[in-house]
Amino acid sequence: MTQDVLANALAFAGRDESFRNEAFEALRKAELAAADSNHFRNEIRWPIVSALLGDSKYHLVRLSNGMKFEVAFDSRIERALLLSREAAPDHFWEPQTTKLLVALAAAAGDIIVGGAYIGDQIVPMAPVASARGGKVHAFEPMEYSFGRLVRNIQLNGIENVVMVRAGLWDRAGELFIAGEPALSETSDVGGNAPVGADVVPAIAADDYVRENGIAAVGLIMLDTEGGEEKALRGASGILTRPDAPNVVFEIHRNFVDWTHGLRPTPIISYLAELGYTSYAVRDYHDNVSTAGLPIEMIPVDRVYLEGPPHGFNMFATKDPGILKRLGVELVPDVSPKLLPHKDPRIHAPLRRQR
Repeated sequence: MTQDVLANALAFAGRDESFRNEAFEALRKAELAAADSNHFRNEIRWPIVSALLGDSKYHLVRLSNGMKFEVAFDSRIERALLLSREAAPDHFWEPQTTKLLVALAAAAGDIIVGGAYIGDQIVPMAPVASARGGKVHAFEPMEYSFGRLVRNIQLNGIENVVMVRAGLWDRAGELFIAGEPALSETSDVGGNAPVGADVVPAIAADDYVRENGIAAVGLIMLDTEGGEEKALRGASGILTRPDAPNVVFEIHRNFVDWTHGLRPTPIISYLAELGYTSYAVRDYHDNVSTAGLPIEMIPVDRVYLEGPPHGFNMFATKDPGILKRLGVELVPDVSPKLLPHKDPRIHAPLRRQR
């Protein structure tokens, strides 16, 4: 049997959702029982999963809390969920960041999200914000990702998400958007257009809040592949209010020079000038259960930053008591990247080691 015949047969069989579910579950159990689970995962489970999705394009994944996502294999984020080791995972991506965002959303009221992608963090946050009458204002500039964001919001019957196909920036105008889903980058139209770039609207958060009569913003989340500082500068009015929001944002070595540590970087310096204290959030960039583990954070001056170019999430706040209320554990001199294949003294949850 040729590879094409086998691939076509798997794709045809995978059109049946019930068959896919049974096959995916059998592969999950086989990985857990395998002598070399990583080899099985990468060399057997993933090729079969992707082949079964060949004609179906999307697979419906149900989380343990009842939330639903249509998942493809467009990015490592979706691959991680498709290859979860849990029969019913309790999150989509970055478990500790999800815990943090949900906890913050519970007291946030209105929330602004830049780089909403397909709703992996929007769907968990929105119902919690709704309980306080808050809305999630989700900005996603990439057309394909925006369409899938709309679909996942509809699948879950969520009514308090305002979806805007635009990029958050430091001023109104237009931006170039280019790249793969979940890794698309934004840049000023005034520069050279990246290969394959589209032009999308740019919005400053301050303008959006004023024009839409939003009384207060309790939380800002940004994952915009290097555009985080621009977006925060466009929110200076929000960030200087007496009821200034908490901020969760990604920082990445490809876009930020942290040769001399995080504190001197422009984005951390800017937030410090506005009265914010910043911490690195320790997390898996994967779908890994962290049930029962506290969220661990690292003071901004005590983050282990060695290694190849990488990124992680930061938490910035003006509330001195919030870490205690959230049950956060401060751990110095370790990496924010939780990596099972690296030195556990640096890259594993410390609570798990005790």
